[in-house]
Amino acid sequence: IPKLICKSVGRTSRKEGTLHITAIKDAAFSLRDKLFICGLSADNYPGSPKEDPIVLDCDIELFDTSDSAPTSDNVILGRKEQIKALVQLASALGSEITLSYSNYRAADLKKVNMSSVVSVLYNSLVADESEKSDYAALSSIKPVSYFDDPLTADSGIGKSYCAGELIDGQEIADVPGTAGDCLDKREYSPSELVMFFECPRKFYFRYVLGIKPPEQLYDFNVFEANEKGTIIHEAMEEFANGGFKMDRSSFAKLCSEIADRFVRMKAPISESIVENEKEKLLKTALRLYDMDLQTCPKQAKLVEKDLHIVHDKTGVALFGKPDRLEERGGKYYIADFKTGRHIKQKDDQPKTWLQTLCYAYMSECNDSSVAIEECEYIYPQMGRREKRKYDRAELDGILQEFAQCVRDGYFPRCDEQGSDGRENPAMPKNNKDEDRCAYCAYGGICGREE
Repeated sequence: IPKLICKSVGRTSRKEGTLHITAIKDAAFSLRDKLFICGLSADNYPGSPKEDPIVLDCDIELFDTSDSAPTSDNVILGRKEQIKALVQLASALGSEITLSYSNYRAADLKKVNMSSVVSVLYNSLVADESEKSDYAALSSIKPVSYFDDPLTADSGIGKSYCAGELIDGQEIADVPGTAGDCLDKREYSPSELVMFFECPRKFYFRYVLGIKPPEQLYDFNVFEANEKGTIIHEAMEEFANGGFKMDRSSFAKLCSEIADRFVRMKAPISESIVENEKEKLLKTALRLYDMDLQTCPKQAKLVEKDLHIVHDKTGVALFGKPDRLEERGGKYYIADFKTGRHIKQKDDQPKTWLQTLCYAYMSECNDSSVAIEECEYIYPQMGRREKRKYDRAELDGILQEFAQCVRDGYFPRCDEQGSDGRENPAMPKNNKDEDRCAYCAYGGICGREE
């Protein structure tokens, strides 16, 4: 019950044919025609007095000796008053009230007494004085043995509630299908596929279960890492759309204006800090500008264009924006800009080239006259240009592995050994010191952390 309360209180609106589960202190705000108060065992409600180990009762009483002081005894008395007030209100409004408690604790293999509040509540509602405090008169208490269906059904009620199921006679809520259904119901970007091959378990949490990682923003960062990439990509897009004719000073001015737009969206930041960060950003952008001019003359055939393509051999739906499809001397190249410092591409590991492999395939499907010669990653901070021949067969093999794993529901952690005779699809580490889990938002639920 506590887990159900934490999961659902205040998150659903009233609906016919459903159970509404809440805590006793909140139940008065959402009374129904039928009120079930559960868990009224002697040691469960209202519980035993427990002092705060940091602020003792004697310390509290130095400030306040009234009944409202949060001493351990007053907390217990407060719980008794809460349930009494709830039952009185529900009774006055005509609700049908059922009280229950577990008479047997399986863990200890012993019987449990009912809470004293049951008799207090009973007495408050009985008009005949002769019947008050007479436990024999509590004829409405129905004993249920441990293996009787009414008792063993309790866990089924909780599971049905968490699953969002309705009482018979109502429409049943949609229940998610298997992991394999994702292949037919959504598109995947190249970066999402890269996440799968970096850590299948992380991909499972993010894109199969739909668990979003908490947003991490740092108030004193002038530019987040993704914002730096966005600023530079936007400037390079204008540079390419203008036929690569923009001079260096105009390009620097354009980058500065785009950066200022991002700064205005932030909380006030010291001007000196902003200028320092802008100078670093412009240095990276201008280095990329210079590297881009080295491959001129050329023509930009596609620049940041949305593409939606279904892979013909696996049915995996792809979507994305290639940074650029270039034509140089009658040959076609995919160029992808990376503003980070860590170069991940390895010639003997096709999966490290997956992003540009996807863009190459999508570009060829978008225009049948295009045949991609090479894929390139450009790292301006490192002054490096990583190139590799495009091989359609490599992409086919990678996507076939992805599709099979998703259909089979096979999502191991990146650091796990393969199971049932199959290899872990995760890419090997770039180096022995790499720890992909160090900053992962799913570390607490993936099974890696104890």
